[in-house]
Amino acid sequence: MTTNGNITVTKIEAENFLLISKMDYIPRPGVNVFVGKNREGKTDILRLLKAILKGAGIEIISHGKDKSSFMARLSDGHEIRRVITEKSKRFQVKTIDGDIKASPQAYLDFLLGDSDLSFDPISFVLKNPKEQKQMFLETFNIGKIEPELLSNILEQEIIDRLDFKSPALEVLKDAENIIYTKRSEINKEVAKSKTFYEDTLAKVKDFKEEDYQDSEVIQTNIDDKERELAEAKAIIKQVEGSKALRDRLNGTILTAEKELEGIDDKLIDNLPIYERSLDEIDKEIQELMRKRDEIREVIKTALDFKIHKNELVKSIEGDRTTIKQLPSTENIPNVSVIGKQLSELKNDLELSKTFKEAMDFKVDYEMQKARSDKLTAIIEILRKDLPEQIMQDTNISFKSLTFDGDEVVIDGNRLSLMATSDQLFTTLQIYKERNKNAKLKIICADRIECLDDESYKKFWEFINVEGFQVFATKVISAQIPEDAVWIEGGALKEGVKV
Repeated sequence: MTTNGNITVTKIEAENFLLISKMDYIPRPGVNVFVGKNREGKTDILRLLKAILKGAGIEIISHGKDKSSFMARLSDGHEIRRVITEKSKRFQVKTIDGDIKASPQAYLDFLLGDSDLSFDPISFVLKNPKEQKQMFLETFNIGKIEPELLSNILEQEIIDRLDFKSPALEVLKDAENIIYTKRSEINKEVAKSKTFYEDTLAKVKDFKEEDYQDSEVIQTNIDDKERELAEAKAIIKQVEGSKALRDRLNGTILTAEKELEGIDDKLIDNLPIYERSLDEIDKEIQELMRKRDEIREVIKTALDFKIHKNELVKSIEGDRTTIKQLPSTENIPNVSVIGKQLSELKNDLELSKTFKEAMDFKVDYEMQKARSDKLTAIIEILRKDLPEQIMQDTNISFKSLTFDGDEVVIDGNRLSLMATSDQLFTTLQIYKERNKNAKLKIICADRIECLDDESYKKFWEFINVEGFQVFATKVISAQIPEDAVWIEGGALKEGVKV
């Protein structure tokens, strides 16, 4: 295993540190595994290393002792010493040349960077989602997002609802939830419009789109046909109503014509002669008295005939004029044909109205579908593109990192539902990030027996690649590393190579 040029711990000494009464240990630059039973001091070795590098309180002094001293030497030649009593804490860092550092803890902090030394995947997995989320935000320095970045994809009304003081991924998730809710409402309308469109179109399944006429045109044709039908019915009614009058007038004409046949037209034509004769008879009045009376009677009769004739002629002419004005029986409209045509037009009107209604539903459906598709594209940007862009800016090892409320979602999978080995990998990435600036890269891994085989393998692969110096503890089990260090009662077992 390589340490990738990192500084390592090359020697550890301790006296009266918790269960460790005295220890002098030369660590390996790579892996150091401490094996023993429970409560034998394995974890105290990890606590010792942390106390050397970060300090400790009087609680680490072994029971019954008045002081504890411990030291570590680093591969760059620096030596760290601490002595803790109930009344004082002495601490110094000496250089390879023997000089004392003026600010020893500042120097150690420089070596450690943001490292917290401890690696406990079980502890991380058991944290509540809110704590896990906060660790991600702090570790990967996922900062804020500006409203301008979303102005091209979101409506101002949605932007105004977002809290840009929150971390960027939270803002994107909130925006995604708003869009998702909006899209769900639109999708209900899409489904409704599609159903209306399909159901309405099914009513006119035999109707061809090329046969479609504007309903106003059809309505005009229906109005014309209804007027035509009304006029035809009126004509028929007039014809039926005038039949009695027609028969009566024809009878009157026939009677008058028969009476005309009995009138002596010649007599009427000779009326002037008779009138002249009357003048002659008047001259001979005395001799022709009898003839005068007879002629007067004839004249009276002729005058009556003439008056009656004129009345008959006028009556005939009036009746014939009336008959001419009556509706003709020769061109009566065919009501059945007109009614059938009207029925067909009304059916066309209903089909056209239904088809137009279906087309309106289709337009509404397509508009709603387009809005839904647009929101889907925005969701994809909020869910994938922008988080990936943010992830690139943070140099994170995951393809995507988002949050669903307080729950961490990595590459689309919820952290709480991941396999143990995947959760371990996530923990390692956090630890790697938190140690990226460290010169002294150390992992203190307690209870590595808790790892399953796949997680155990991933852990050591990570160590080999990243070059950490490892101090790990493991309870005695069937599988003990060959180079493990046995510890019992706070002391390294005699005969163990150190």
